[in-house]
Amino acid sequence: MREYTELERAKIGIREGYVSTIGNFILFIVKLIFGLISHSYALIVDSVHSLSDIITSVVVIIGFKISAKPPDKEHPFGHQRAESIATLIVAVLLIVIGVEFARAGIYKIINPNVVKSNILLLIIIILTIIFKEAMARYSFHLEGIIGSDTLKADAWHHRSDSISSVLVLISIIASYYKIYWIDGVMGVFISAFIIFIGIKILMKAFSDLIGKAPARETVQKIRGIVNEFDNIKGVHDIVLNSYGNFRVGSAHVVMPESMSLKAAHEIVDRIENKIKEELNINISIHIDPVDENDELYRKIKAFL
Repeated sequence: MREYTELERAKIGIREGYVSTIGNFILFIVKLIFGLISHSYALIVDSVHSLSDIITSVVVIIGFKISAKPPDKEHPFGHQRAESIATLIVAVLLIVIGVEFARAGIYKIINPNVVKSNILLLIIIILTIIFKEAMARYSFHLEGIIGSDTLKADAWHHRSDSISSVLVLISIIASYYKIYWIDGVMGVFISAFIIFIGIKILMKAFSDLIGKAPARETVQKIRGIVNEFDNIKGVHDIVLNSYGNFRVGSAHVVMPESMSLKAAHEIVDRIENKIKEELNINISIHIDPVDENDELYRKIKAFL
């Protein structure tokens, strides 16, 4: 997966947000019109639910728009963490949906009832399943391109709506065979899965916001790049900070004190540039001079 600039990521994320907004608004209009025509209270209520889904899409749009803002005096490292905040909000909404699924499922298990339907309602339900699953796949596709947890959370939000409609369809079919409890049981199991996904996304976003430790693989790659250069006697105190997709860091490299300052500086510049090119990390390197003839240094080196 190639690295995208914050502006490119924002354009893709905002596009997904607008597509989701338009899609949910279309569903709202269709359900409302057919609900009024057929005098179906269930469809009218469901249309309001589709309208409320736009809130999630608006959060996605705002999050990406803020994250694309360039650094300023108050935010010298940019605004990329706004995307993590958006992810946090969408993940919470996803968990709320999962809890609502569980509540409704338990109620249906305790109070099974016959689900009444007509051909118009069935058509709307089937169209909703297809439409929302298509939106989910579109969001997952864009998430795969830019690696955004915000889009992943929104994709699961779309899919949860599709699953909800599938459960309604199952309950209608099950009612025909007088099996009134099956959608409630399925709802509880599916709710547990949705809550699990929501919590997983939530914890990752929270970890990004409070500053998680760098991945061991990334640290090893930095060590590998540093050790490719001559006159490097060691590297330590590697620190990385992530601001969304923008990463900055620092490291200490051990170099012979016999080297001239100019020569050491040239090597450090090359190391910093290579880490930027290969890992997209803006790193600052501090030089620790060492006397290679020092007895203590030679003992430590021999021990290691």
